[in-house]
Amino acid sequence: MGCSHSLSIPRHCANIRTKDGKTFKFTYHALVDHIVLLRQVAVHPEMTQPGETLNYFIADYCRRFANRKITNRHQQRRLPWQIEWIWHVHRLHPVEYHKDFSTLWPQDELFDKKYTRLRIRKNNRTHAIRLSKSKSNPTKFTPSLDLESAVLRQRDFLEKFKQHPIYSRNLSESFQDSFEKMVQNYISFLKLAREGEMIVPTFDVDLIWHTHMRFPSSYRKTCIALCGFVLNHNDAIEANILKDAYEKTADRWMQTYNVSYGKDVSVDRLRETQYIKMLFIVVCLLVFSYSAHGQPTDAYRSWSGANSFFAWALPQDDQITLINTLREKNVRVIRIFLATIDNGQAGSRAIAANDIERYRTGSPYTDSDMLTRVDQFIRNIDFYGAGRIKLIIALHDRYSLGCYAYKADSYVSKYGIPTASECSPPNDASKFYSNEQAKTDFVNRLRYLLDHVNPHFVQRWGSLNRVIFSFQIENESQGHMSTFNARWMCDINTQIRSFVNNGVLLSTGGDVDFGLSLRLENFQCSALDLISLHDYTTNEDYSRGKFQEAIQLAQQYGKRVYVEEFGGRGDAEMAQALNRIAATAHQQGLPWLVWQIVPNARSGDYEFFTKDRIAWTAFEHQAYWAQMSSSTFQWPEIWN
Repeated sequence: MGCSHSLSIPRHCANIRTKDGKTFKFTYHALVDHIVLLRQVAVHPEMTQPGETLNYFIADYCRRFANRKITNRHQQRRLPWQIEWIWHVHRLHPVEYHKDFSTLWPQDELFDKKYTRLRIRKNNRTHAIRLSKSKSNPTKFTPSLDLESAVLRQRDFLEKFKQHPIYSRNLSESFQDSFEKMVQNYISFLKLAREGEMIVPTFDVDLIWHTHMRFPSSYRKTCIALCGFVLNHNDAIEANILKDAYEKTADRWMQTYNVSYGKDVSVDRLRETQYIKMLFIVVCLLVFSYSAHGQPTDAYRSWSGANSFFAWALPQDDQITLINTLREKNVRVIRIFLATIDNGQAGSRAIAANDIERYRTGSPYTDSDMLTRVDQFIRNIDFYGAGRIKLIIALHDRYSLGCYAYKADSYVSKYGIPTASECSPPNDASKFYSNEQAKTDFVNRLRYLLDHVNPHFVQRWGSLNRVIFSFQIENESQGHMSTFNARWMCDINTQIRSFVNNGVLLSTGGDVDFGLSLRLENFQCSALDLISLHDYTTNEDYSRGKFQEAIQLAQQYGKRVYVEEFGGRGDAEMAQALNRIAATAHQQGLPWLVWQIVPNARSGDYEFFTKDRIAWTAFEHQAYWAQMSSSTFQWPEIWN
């Protein structure tokens, strides 16, 4: 929304700027242009009532939209205000508007409003309009929303507008302070947004919100910068639901800004919540890389993934369902473990399988059933994933070291590791990580697996970059230990580095929380490529701080970072985790994998699938916005 010039209208211009220098402008001229249009519509009831007049202008608008007759300043200057009104209502639904635009012109950037109509008419009396049938450029374009219904729903907003002082205010008079406070409160409103949760604006905020949506490209980029997703505008909500959501928004506003909803947020409070009141409003720390069409370039494009650690042990039909479903949602990575799997693990249809070292440590590795089944799963990923999904494979699980005594692997008996019942509380497996012979045994295991040849591709696992994104020596190594061997992770990865090549990477496998996932020695280890973060918090501020710390360390030591495990127990908690942690990851430019997606698993735990509607809806939204978000790091292995 560029600052335009007028001799009679003040030229106030508030700028929203990220610390990396990316700036979004919000002009007083844009607000005046909006108000002028609303005043026109308010005295022409035929434009908010069903009938021939409204239908005519909707059809005319659809024709112009489909034939690109509203794209440039000259065309917009010549638009009848009635067409401007229909276009305005269409833009008040930014997700649907973007969908309609992308359907017609998938490679083009959304065209923004370029002409502001600042002349305030003295005579707004209703006059007759002569309607005629359009004789040229017919179109079969049908918007994804019912424009007539959308227009009719604006009558309530117009009634509130007519009761507001701004309806009759002299717009040539300067009210810079009021304008800045309106924009400031709008930014504060956006800060409260969480994807999948409803927030309801006051009228003043809604007026600025409507004004902003009149510039679709700017609105979309600003939303992603501030919220991590595009905040949609839904005016078709039932009154009782709207009232409840408004009360919840008011409560959240009070908790965040310590002022009643509808009151201006104080300068000090804005500073405390990462905002400052000046000409520029600093809002976030994102680094953007956009193509000419406003989308993230593939070089810096983020992605989403899913843990499904025993997916290779599922029956074939469940494996295919899982892969097809995730591919359709643009998921790019699935993470699995090599470990003993229970029959019916997590209530699923999993078929029991033993780890290659469950009963015996070292060569010969006699139980090859696990490898055969993992080989088949790798083939399924390649075929049903259509080249769009890759694997992260954890070659061992720390919790196989006696955390579940009944399925402990052979290291437990060989090295006298104490066990636990059902991993509650977790056992202390420090003996495994402090014993040099155990280290030798473990390196032999890893080299054996990396040298294993997949018969479907006739290629070693360690070089199978067609399907495998990265290996990790162990999931959550040294998790829940009384003592910690700081050299262990790097020593092991250094010894297997030469067995992993052809563009396949090595990642850490995370730890039990974000803080422990950020061990400095892992960033300093030259054998490691990726640092993976684990935590089951839903605290956005804590997560944001840890993500920023991880990014800083990664940039200092030449690593890349992604969020590898987070989630919640049950449908609602899982949705909350997705809407908070995944959205925060988008804001910080980090890819993510949720824990965990499994077909036919029991409900109420950390597994979910399409039947868990609240969690699945949240996952769909976040997976979509992951691929639409820019990443702080390049991911050529995912997007090339």
